[in-house]
Amino acid sequence: MLSRVIDRLAQEYRDRIAGAVTFGSTMQKYDKGTIPLLPPNKVRMFCNKYDPACNNGIPLGAVMPAHRNYRPVAKEAAEFLVKMLAAAKGWTSVPTVPDVDLSPFTNTRLLFRDIYRGAPASTTTAFNDATKLQGLQDIKINTIFGRGGARVDFLGVKVDGVDGVLEHGGNGGTYKEIALEVAEYWVEAELCSGRKNKKDRIGYFSATTTTGEIMSIGEKTNDRCLTFRAAEGNSFVGLYGESGDEIDSLGLIEFPITL
Repeated sequence: MLSRVIDRLAQEYRDRIAGAVTFGSTMQKYDKGTIPLLPPNKVRMFCNKYDPACNNGIPLGAVMPAHRNYRPVAKEAAEFLVKMLAAAKGWTSVPTVPDVDLSPFTNTRLLFRDIYRGAPASTTTAFNDATKLQGLQDIKINTIFGRGGARVDFLGVKVDGVDGVLEHGGNGGTYKEIALEVAEYWVEAELCSGRKNKKDRIGYFSATTTTGEIMSIGEKTNDRCLTFRAAEGNSFVGLYGESGDEIDSLGLIEFPITL
């Protein structure tokens, strides 16, 4: 138990604890939402309403049930810890916790455009094509494809030098694709909001190439529409964001064109 670990610490080390976070603690019910030996203002305990471990506790000898998904509150937890650390260290400002960690790609030539949120951050599963692209010296898309109906269900690209395809989303909607010629590049994209069960989603996506070819997915709504254009000398080579049965958030990845 966490409280037993803290109890073994000398007071001088215990006082250095800036903050603590738990996810689905089996002792949360018994300790009434606290961590003994820590001040309440230093503690945040997250308990998913569908998680029996923290809602009901674990009787002695019982089989441990599976915890529920705590990814949606990961950013909130990180923000709390950063805030507590900033206060403990006397920082003049509290660092911002990004929705997406792009630090592993700092020393690459990949450029990440701002992510377009259909659904709120951490709604579904994150994806990032950069994990497959970062080791390439030249990056060239040869196919852009997707599926959609009332919304954008599925998107993907085929990249020279990458085994398989980079694809994300579900199985719904009508399939479309465009094949790019040797000297043809993807340089523009448009995204618009859509609605599903009264909740925001991505309703429309289009990709435009240097030759004027256009592929569009979903239904254009004129709601929160944004157009992204690749920087001079760059093209779009991949995607990042979140997806489940459909595309919930989408960002574009650029890379310099090699002539």
